[in-house]
Amino acid sequence: MEKVKTYIQQTAFDGITYTKGTMVDLLTSFGIICEDIPFKYKPEADDLPKRKWVGEHGSDVYIPAGGIPLKDYRIDVDFLYVGGNDHDYPLSPADERLIRRDLKAFIDFLYGHAKGAQGDTVQSGRLAMYNEHTAIGRKDVTVSKAEPKLFLCDPWDDECLARLTVTFDVNDPVTDVTPVTVNNVTNLSWT
Repeated sequence: MEKVKTYIQQTAFDGITYTKGTMVDLLTSFGIICEDIPFKYKPEADDLPKRKWVGEHGSDVYIPAGGIPLKDYRIDVDFLYVGGNDHDYPLSPADERLIRRDLKAFIDFLYGHAKGAQGDTVQSGRLAMYNEHTAIGRKDVTVSKAEPKLFLCDPWDDECLARLTVTFDVNDPVTDVTPVTVNNVTNLSWT
């Protein structure tokens, strides 16, 4: 299984500027990879203002400078727990406590109930994220729900598995977020 990485960064916005928390590699920090993420790139146009003239065909549509505005959108992303750097997949039943700990920490981080790293000055449910597989990143992302789909850790089986579906609301459908790489990904960036 190829371990394609997903990066998430908590951000705070005061109405003028963004403050970023530590960029988190989900595999390294929580032992989690993205199993399935939709390739949604500017998926739906917002409603355009228009008026109908009596006796005329069609409508008179206003199209603003800069192009047609886009609606915010929602995506469901499937995550799979594969273990941290010090664990090999598949995991054994002895790792059940580790799985529960990492999943709880991941969910707390997504909702902004925990910081991305010790000493972080930002703790927020406003996220920026980037996925290597789709090569799409967005900012002003929030979590709508985190729903465990599978938690299998039986004493008579020799492996453990955990799968989680997270529903994200993408509130800024336009701004591209890209990884900043110096030997490895160190930050997420946008203009």
